[in-house]
Amino acid sequence: MHEIAKTGKVLALHSENGPIIQYLTEQLRNKPEVTAEDYTATRPIKAEVEAVERAIHYAELTGCPLHFVHISSQAAVEKIGCAKRAGLDLTVETCSHYLLFNELDLADKGAIAKCAPPLRSEEEQQRLIQLLQSDQFDMISSDHSPCPPLLKSTGLMDAWGGITGGQFTFLSMMELALRYDIAFEKIAALLSANPARRFKLSGKGKLERGADADLTVINLKQSFTVTEKNHYAKHKPTLFMDHTFPCRIDATFSRGQLVYYADAASTSPPQGRWLTS
Repeated sequence: MHEIAKTGKVLALHSENGPIIQYLTEQLRNKPEVTAEDYTATRPIKAEVEAVERAIHYAELTGCPLHFVHISSQAAVEKIGCAKRAGLDLTVETCSHYLLFNELDLADKGAIAKCAPPLRSEEEQQRLIQLLQSDQFDMISSDHSPCPPLLKSTGLMDAWGGITGGQFTFLSMMELALRYDIAFEKIAALLSANPARRFKLSGKGKLERGADADLTVINLKQSFTVTEKNHYAKHKPTLFMDHTFPCRIDATFSRGQLVYYADAASTSPPQGRWLTS
């Protein structure tokens, strides 16, 4: 963090206390069958909050700008908010899967729904939605973490801990916007404008002359059910499989070029390039 502070860059940090998780996981070593409840118990909210607090102390000492990725609990968000109000250069995100799903989905779907931090309780899910409504998050991300199906077919503790969700982040947030009457402008800021500003991605996150013309056209009159056919990731298993969104994406433009059209068999491949801040 001391070295990053010299560059003016931002540290993006996964915040969980490793020794706590390791200790709690060791308690399951001899258990014949590990349940979803067991897995979530090995990565408690306390482990997230402790890591957040520690990182805030280090950021204060070093002057390092800090971005907290995939935060999953109200208590952690409140710690970050308090430090932001004290003047620290911090931002925080959560992910669409923490807002749409909870630990009951982990119990139902198994390893497909495994991520770290884990999906939380229904009550915690609702607290996160309330934080979203009250503008406590700077951005929403996918934390897209795909893997070959084989890595999701092992036991829960050994399975890959990540959600394939990049394709569905915008649709997820639109579902929440429609359900909770959240302004579409706020969704655009959380998904596009705020990340572009935080990570200094020139030409992104805005509609104005000289910007990159990255556009998405969404249809509010037609629903979209996730299937293997319309899930375009290389590896198909996803927590979002069979989920029906109340809207669909009709078209996507990258730098003004049509790269996706819902009613077309194929479109031109995007001509992207690596971005650095």
